[in-house]
Amino acid sequence: MASYPSGHVHRLPEDMGILHEVDVPVWIATYNPEKVEFLWCNQANVKLWNKADVEEFTSMDMFSNRSEALIKMQNELFDLVQVRKKVHYCRRTMYPNGKAVSADCTFAPLQIINRNGEEETVAIITARPVQDMDAGTLEANRSHEMLRHSPILTAVFTTSGDLIQSNVTASKFYGGLESDVTLRQVIESCNWQEDHTGEASQSLLKQVQALKLGDSTIRKEVEKLKQGSGGDAGDEVSIWHDMRFIPILDPGTGVPAVLAMEIDITELEMHKLAQEQLIAAANQQAQIFAAVSHELRTPLNGIIGLTEHLLDELEESGSPGGSSEALAASSNRESRKVLSTILKSAQRLNLLINDILDSASLKKGKLHLTMRAVDINEAAEQVCQQLSMMKKNPGVELELVPSAEPLPDAYGDPTRISQILVNLVGNALKFTHQGSVRVSTTCMPCGKLIRVTVTDTGIGIAPEDLSRVFLPFEQADMSAERNYEGTGLGLTLVGELVERHGGEVFIDSEPGQGTTIAFTLPTIAGSSGGEVDSAQSTTASLVSGAGPAVSGTAANGEEAPGKHDGRHSWPTSHERPSGTRPSMGTRSPIGVFGQHRRQDRGPKLTSPLRAREADGNAGG
Repeated sequence: MASYPSGHVHRLPEDMGILHEVDVPVWIATYNPEKVEFLWCNQANVKLWNKADVEEFTSMDMFSNRSEALIKMQNELFDLVQVRKKVHYCRRTMYPNGKAVSADCTFAPLQIINRNGEEETVAIITARPVQDMDAGTLEANRSHEMLRHSPILTAVFTTSGDLIQSNVTASKFYGGLESDVTLRQVIESCNWQEDHTGEASQSLLKQVQALKLGDSTIRKEVEKLKQGSGGDAGDEVSIWHDMRFIPILDPGTGVPAVLAMEIDITELEMHKLAQEQLIAAANQQAQIFAAVSHELRTPLNGIIGLTEHLLDELEESGSPGGSSEALAASSNRESRKVLSTILKSAQRLNLLINDILDSASLKKGKLHLTMRAVDINEAAEQVCQQLSMMKKNPGVELELVPSAEPLPDAYGDPTRISQILVNLVGNALKFTHQGSVRVSTTCMPCGKLIRVTVTDTGIGIAPEDLSRVFLPFEQADMSAERNYEGTGLGLTLVGELVERHGGEVFIDSEPGQGTTIAFTLPTIAGSSGGEVDSAQSTTASLVSGAGPAVSGTAANGEEAPGKHDGRHSWPTSHERPSGTRPSMGTRSPIGVFGQHRRQDRGPKLTSPLRAREADGNAGG
């Protein structure tokens, strides 16, 4: 060993100087992953790179911004040449002064004394430029360069399965630049689910080897096991590849060959798996809801039945001709009050369970509708009668304003239509403290749609809450201190059920003024005549105010002309006749609508709410 000029930190072999006399570029480099650098070069290399001297060449920074493929190749060279001390031949494209130069390169191991005074193996490289390349050769070299840097595993095999050539990515994945991987090993590296006999891999291998020029590409999405970063034999990670086998001709020999390409789709597969897990979790949650609801329903029905029976006995004992001695009058009233509370609580819980079951059925598409002619006025009257006995605010009037003109029958499921009305009217009563709740019905001018409108003078809905009102388990006020009970399922069911009937839901709301909700249902004529009129014509009629007015009272408090006949009002709760109790047929009024059509499809209902009296009767 001999020292080189002052300031040089490596000691190279004494006979290195003779390399300055040859016209082939030669340089020494280390491809150690911790620090990749040039150590020395001859004058031919200085000329190739258009540098002033050796020092200017070795001080070049060519490694701080490397492509992933280049990093892989240099790591492979370090392992092959500097660690395993083998010689490697290849054709490479370099870019001195920004101009592409193709060269046949040789990488060989060389012993030197490093900065620490220790022996170290580095690489000595010779590069013989390929002169006077024709256009075809230039294009081939460019293609080779693109392929070398591609992240797609690419390899060419003979039809018998021997490797012809591979790019850096494939070599790295299958074990190194000198890997003798075969087509069989590539296919057998796949994790074929439940294929303990290897039949799947053998079948695919036969299909690939039988490919002929012009045959369709064979494509498989497969799982593979790759050794993890720890390097241990058991440290394997699961990855997914999109494998493609394409029949080609080997350009070097002209014989049939197979182009194998593998694209890493692990991220996509993980996304699919996460989606499947979310769907499975949602289905499991729905099943749990349904199972718990069914289990709760039986004892609840028992509680409700026994409580009704006791209430009936108490009423009979307090009626004329009954055994008044059975219970004292005061005890009778107190017992009736307690039992009524039990009954109402059980009824409410039962209604919540029904909503959960209906929501689960709608989500699965298993809710069956029994479609037939339905008298909407009769259905609305029954619902209003039932809910009038459950009102909590005595100052709120519940009023039904049926259509002044004969109303055709709607086409729908009577039970579900009643459920829609119960939720809408129940919501209006719950969120209205003073004033009124009015239910009106009318036939649209087309004759194929019936519109039902529920108008209240309640608290209204803030604009920022409108985006959530159709979501399940949502209310306008979802804070822990909210003033109104409910799960937020009721109005979700309303929207879904109306859609299942072929109708739409509309809303107009103003905080502190009240809310107007309208929904449409097809008539018998509308259903038998094919499609129901488009949403556009429905919306136009609603916006234009066609048909009876939303409210039956004018702004001055007088009766609106032509709206008195057929009007029904029910007494407030403090006027309820003695001995009556809430009906069992109702469902829980839950949730709040927003100022949009369901799913924001089209304009909102823009009929203005009536001006309220200054004495505070507007409520909300």
